[in-house]
Amino acid sequence: MKGYDENEQIIADSEQVACPSCSGPMKFNPKTQALTCEYCDYEKPLELENELTNYDFFEAESTANHIWGSEINSLHCESCGASSNMSSKDTTLTCPFCGSTHIIPQNSDFGIRPHGVVPFELTREDAFEAFEKWIKKRFFAKKAVKDAQDSERLKGVYIPYWQFDVNTQSFYHCQIGYNYTVTVSKTVMENGKQVTKNVSETRIRWEHKTGRISNIFDDELINASRQFNTGKINALEPFDLRKTKAYHTDFLSGFVAQKYEISLSEGFEILKPQLHHEIVDSIKRKYHGDHIRAARLSTDYEQVEFRHVLLPIWLSSYRYADKTYQFGINGQTGEVQGNYPLDWVRVMLVVGAIAALIAAYFLYQYSNDAYSLIETLSYYL
Repeated sequence: MKGYDENEQIIADSEQVACPSCSGPMKFNPKTQALTCEYCDYEKPLELENELTNYDFFEAESTANHIWGSEINSLHCESCGASSNMSSKDTTLTCPFCGSTHIIPQNSDFGIRPHGVVPFELTREDAFEAFEKWIKKRFFAKKAVKDAQDSERLKGVYIPYWQFDVNTQSFYHCQIGYNYTVTVSKTVMENGKQVTKNVSETRIRWEHKTGRISNIFDDELINASRQFNTGKINALEPFDLRKTKAYHTDFLSGFVAQKYEISLSEGFEILKPQLHHEIVDSIKRKYHGDHIRAARLSTDYEQVEFRHVLLPIWLSSYRYADKTYQFGINGQTGEVQGNYPLDWVRVMLVVGAIAALIAAYFLYQYSNDAYSLIETLSYYL
């Protein structure tokens, strides 16, 4: 762990990303994990730092490095408010979060520079193939939406995350519950008769506990995006954080990095309730209990370290009937999640067909019962 250095060397500028063979633009290639020239296919390996470093949370606000690289531009969407950072070599016509074309440059602070990047492993073609398989299985999706999609609508977006390592010291008062079993007599009904039986019943013995407990939490993640919320990104998990690389501007060549919308301090406040639940569980485990209740904690957060990490998602947004629909694809695994407009004609046809089948079944049953009744009456008459 170390503090920030405002004079820290920023790797590469836009001139250094030019192809040494033909001077054409080079972009990050997920297949080779290297820069590839769009014109002559020349490949240049990335020169990365060997290790990732954690930074002191309590010093971040005053010493944080906000320089992402001299070749990085910041853009703002006037429709949804999303801010994104991207290579000055790249151009974008639509916002990856809402599909709007109202994109303007902005000169605001880029935010704390990323420390780590989980690189894309799927190309745009790979991602679109995964999407096509996914959308074809959505029987109720509008056909117009299926036909309108193309790979060029996909944008490679790095979603910002705060990654925390935290040591805690907690003083606590609580009650720990232990299960035990007793045998009791109960009267039950069997074959229409009351019968007395001995049955086992689980009860809880509660004991008051007071003490102190230490915990170490590593790699606790907090989503720093509001445009692509936690529920959406959880549906795309898992991401393999073991493949996290030290930040390099070349990873953004051909891709977009969203500027975090949840600040570092806000992210830590979001984390605290999660840590509280984990601390309570650790107290229960300490006493080998089955239950815990009435837990009151006073927690000191010590040696809090963090990283700003970017996770890879292929993202596409489109508008249909004045509503924005969005889907995302995990840039490592190809997992697809999203929403889409329903073809209500098809929905109603299927619902109607099911209702007709159910009606036919009951009519058939009724007809058989009525026929049996008539035959029975005929026999006795």
